[in-house]
Amino acid sequence: MIRAHRIVIFIYIFFTSFFGLSQSNGIGAKTLEQLVVENHGLLMKDPDKAFYDIDDLLDRAKKEGDKRSELLLLSRRCWYLTNNDLKKAIDATKKLQLKAEEYKDLHFTATAHNHFSNIYLNSGLPKKALEEFEAVMEDMGKAGYKASKHDDCILRTNAYSAAGSAYRELNKPREAAKMILKANEDIKQLEDSEYKRLLLRINYSNLGEIYSRVDIDSAENFVHQAIKLSQEKDSTDIIHFNTSMILGYINKEKKQYAEAISHYKTAESKISYFNPSRESINSIYVNLYEIYKATDSLEQANHYLEKSQSSLLEEEQNKNRSLHKIIDDKLLEEKNYTVYVGIASAIMLLISLGIILRLYLRNRLLEKQERADEAYLRVNQPAKVQDIDAYKRLAELARTDDQAFIIAFHDQFPGFYEKLLEINPKLVESEIKFCAFLKLKLSTKEIAQVQNIEPATVKNKKNRIRKRLTIPADVELYYFFNQL
Repeated sequence: MIRAHRIVIFIYIFFTSFFGLSQSNGIGAKTLEQLVVENHGLLMKDPDKAFYDIDDLLDRAKKEGDKRSELLLLSRRCWYLTNNDLKKAIDATKKLQLKAEEYKDLHFTATAHNHFSNIYLNSGLPKKALEEFEAVMEDMGKAGYKASKHDDCILRTNAYSAAGSAYRELNKPREAAKMILKANEDIKQLEDSEYKRLLLRINYSNLGEIYSRVDIDSAENFVHQAIKLSQEKDSTDIIHFNTSMILGYINKEKKQYAEAISHYKTAESKISYFNPSRESINSIYVNLYEIYKATDSLEQANHYLEKSQSSLLEEEQNKNRSLHKIIDDKLLEEKNYTVYVGIASAIMLLISLGIILRLYLRNRLLEKQERADEAYLRVNQPAKVQDIDAYKRLAELARTDDQAFIIAFHDQFPGFYEKLLEINPKLVESEIKFCAFLKLKLSTKEIAQVQNIEPATVKNKKNRIRKRLTIPADVELYYFFNQL
């Protein structure tokens, strides 16, 4: 089942990485500080524009000798790139680390380690992330470490949050919860009551998601604590969206389908207020499809099945939005508006026809590749492991969607994980797990049963994996993973 827990951690880091700017040291520094604070506000609304402005602010910070602002801006650049380009994020974080060492600022040296922790998390390397967490704690414990109470609390909160996320990726929910609860202790020391309320809402939502894996009742309790801290103005923020997602999952697990539908519908209604991930949107549609199917509401089930399947078409349409904007702007500048509207409509029609043709050809290709997959599986033996009993155990863990599957798989194929990340470091855990199924030569039907999804969705995932790993269309997918 698709889950949406990454959203909260993302928002948590976004809000907590850029507060606590130190007091200015003069008129010039105060002016720069104001610009840096304004840049933070822009990050909330337009991260791309804020990132673009950082270079000019850095130049000014260097000219004015404002080391604090310089390090803060370098850190801000690390945050943006960690969420957009991991390769560049690594280089940016190295620069922050070197500059912090040059300025003998242990706070920002620790901050650099925290950025590395999040880079490793986004790369699917939670153990490495925990090593960086230990480095953060070590730097903060050194004799020369200096930071305001506010900055110290924020960094600790970020570090515990990253560690909690790492433990969660390692399927250690109780350890993850301990980290988030430690973060809460630091949050409660903050003087800004509104900021404190915000962070506690986020963390209680985090705890709700974590405990949903081990204790549904505790999960529900934490989510309701997050809701108690909410105000009317919070009704359209991403935290409310996430609590609705978690409550939908909890009620679905309890077979309280009416309540589950209500919460998922609430989450669905919030999509237009911000831009959640495609995974989160699909989670809503898939879960509503499964609930309606379980309650024999076939018309509604088919409605949400179609919405999920249409996400590919929407993705294709998004690629053409910039072209639509260019056309619209051009039309407004011309006198003969009606004529150009006709031209634009024709272009839009051609684009739509192109999308439909592309999807048709893509489906034809998927069918051809699926037939090749089935033929390959009929004539080839299962993936080679040390013995047939080990293979059977792995296959059974996969078929039952057991949490021990990934660990057992790594024990049997120790280099597989690293080879995948060498090809594409941006692969996420769900994609790596899907690749593991292909390595074991599970059929489309078997994978669909394991993940409780439609075979058509599995075919789409196979095609997406081809693109993510740049596997040529004429190379049989199972053959590729057999050779890896």
